[in-house]
Amino acid sequence: MEQRLRRRRAYHRLVGTTSAHGLVVAGREAVLAGDFDAAARSLEAALAIEPSPEAYDALAYLGFIDDDFEEARRLWELAYHGYLAAGDLRRAGLAAVHLAGTLYDGFLDAPGSREWLGRAGELLNKAGRCVERGYLALALVACHVRDAHALEHSAVVALELALEFGDPDLEARARADRGLALINQGRIAEGFDQLDQAMAAIVAGTVSPLFSGTIFCAMLTACERTGDLKRAEDWSRTAQIHLDRTCGDKLPILHSHCRTAYGVVLCDTGRWTEAEVEILHAFGPSATKAVSKQADAAGALARLRLMQGRLDEVPDLLAPYAGHFEVCEQLARLHLMREEPDLAAALLHRGLHDLVGDRLRAGRLLELLVEVELARDHPDGAELALERLEACALASESPVLRAAVSLSEGRISMYGSQWESAVAALNQALNILGTEERPIMAGRIRLELATALAHTPDDETALDQVRNALAIFERLGARRDADKAGAVLEGLGATRS
Repeated sequence: MEQRLRRRRAYHRLVGTTSAHGLVVAGREAVLAGDFDAAARSLEAALAIEPSPEAYDALAYLGFIDDDFEEARRLWELAYHGYLAAGDLRRAGLAAVHLAGTLYDGFLDAPGSREWLGRAGELLNKAGRCVERGYLALALVACHVRDAHALEHSAVVALELALEFGDPDLEARARADRGLALINQGRIAEGFDQLDQAMAAIVAGTVSPLFSGTIFCAMLTACERTGDLKRAEDWSRTAQIHLDRTCGDKLPILHSHCRTAYGVVLCDTGRWTEAEVEILHAFGPSATKAVSKQADAAGALARLRLMQGRLDEVPDLLAPYAGHFEVCEQLARLHLMREEPDLAAALLHRGLHDLVGDRLRAGRLLELLVEVELARDHPDGAELALERLEACALASESPVLRAAVSLSEGRISMYGSQWESAVAALNQALNILGTEERPIMAGRIRLELATALAHTPDDETALDQVRNALAIFERLGARRDADKAGAVLEGLGATRS
């Protein structure tokens, strides 16, 4: 507050020589140009002359990109009430949209976000057909939307409005959100085509900084959910350069999310040292204060720590977000590893209930649920989870999901001592996985295969499989998995070198 008052005094001469309206116009133009300090000077000078919902609106945007979510919320509420008093339903509706996004992103306040979305919808329904309805359709950042069908529908609505009203920001955002929605459904090639079109608009310079950031967010989330390392590497570099050039140290919410998403890709593809560097950025002094992104980062770091076998570090990481979807998978994994499968099952069922049409994320949860149900001695529950996993895989282009089906089939066969069937399913899992860069998954398939082979006449190849698995785990630093492989090796009469 003191800093803002000093700015107002410092620019007192602007107040005396320029109209409030002119200062607001200059401030908004400075925002679009990325000159955020100049924008703040003009807008605060305008407010020193008279209250202005337009000035509050633009200053709220500056608060958001500076990670000051309390200030952004305060200012957007002032803008909302100012527009409403002036009878400007469209701008009041858009301010309500921004408030909804701020409450979710900044505070992970889902009820408050829904309330403001409801207000925005009522106002914009009264206003009639307008471009602001497109912004309402895409009010929440796509990576947080759990209904893939609803996200696709909203993106199509927004794209129609963007084209009708000539809004390049909304057009690019709609294409990116639709791309992520398609990818979540398993329509990977079609989804990346939409995302590539959105990225091309950024490269062409037709998209403003905040929208560029949300598009990078969608692209890197898509890379995270598909495990597309090459795209993640290319677009992470591009995103960092672009955000540094256009926003500098502003928009930490997007800097943090981009690095977290890239870190998850590195984690799943076995580059754990690099993954840790990227993910830990979200816990550093320059990281975002946005609770939604802090939850994402906690889930990402927990994912890595569980793979490394560092279980003691995970409860404190996840505790602040225990009731939120963002960490349900890793919390369920922790419970399974602690031999608390009933707690794990409850979390997974809750997480699956939240997802609609999202085959990639549901597939991860269902693969884990098969393990959990077997640990609970509920083979019927495991079969039901497998059926749902198969449905996801059949409707998806993801080879990782198809490999997960075969791995789960193998685990269920092993539970029933059907060793020949288990060997066939696990070999198929390895064949499907092929050259996909998923070393921890490949190692676990090989370890299960070694166990199954040891119960068949063809058990001489079991040693090769467990040694291959052990080599993978030791290279990665997966301590618990390596210990399991060592125990299987000793059970086969060999020693761990």
